[in-house]
Amino acid sequence: MRSFFSAVALVWTILLALENSAQAQSHCATYANEMVGLHARAHQERIMQCPGWRSNANWQGHFNWCSKQPAASAKMAAETASARFDGCVSSYGKQGGGVAAPAANTLRSGRYTMKAATHPANVIITVTGNRFTGRSEWLCCPGSRVDPLIDGKIVGNKISFVRVCTGQGYLGPCRQTFTGTISGNSASGVSKGTGVGNNPGVPWSMRYSP
Repeated sequence: MRSFFSAVALVWTILLALENSAQAQSHCATYANEMVGLHARAHQERIMQCPGWRSNANWQGHFNWCSKQPAASAKMAAETASARFDGCVSSYGKQGGGVAAPAANTLRSGRYTMKAATHPANVIITVTGNRFTGRSEWLCCPGSRVDPLIDGKIVGNKISFVRVCTGQGYLGPCRQTFTGTISGNSASGVSKGTGVGNNPGVPWSMRYSP
């Protein structure tokens, strides 16, 4: 009789171990799927260069790591990765191209005072990720005018944009390309193109002026 109960206990032990193993495999498969899914979404959102972000597409590696951890540790790791993903998307996401520093840490949307050569202007831009659009308001050349700014780009500490100056006193197409370097909420560089030449161009600068 004792051997019978021992055999029953052994069977229950084996069944319990198999159930625990199945549960572990189930939650680790879920964990591995989540990690691989985050990696794919990170590529899609272009956050692979976001500081602190680390991910890979090795499903088996994620599964094996999870299998050696308590379920609570795997759950915490998944929640941490998800929170870090959300943070990177909001500060470094698709609109940032995955190559530029977050625009909020460089140029911000708003009004800037500009000087190109000796000519002053007000510049109003709207920054979205590492791109921006806007307008420039001039008091000269030959008179008061407003010119659109297009193709605005921020890549690291570099900036470029185009002033479309066609019409309003200038005959024929008019485009001036501004390139330069960002320092905080200011930028400076050289403009080239219609009316200013290409070699060496003319210096320009602008500073945030709320």
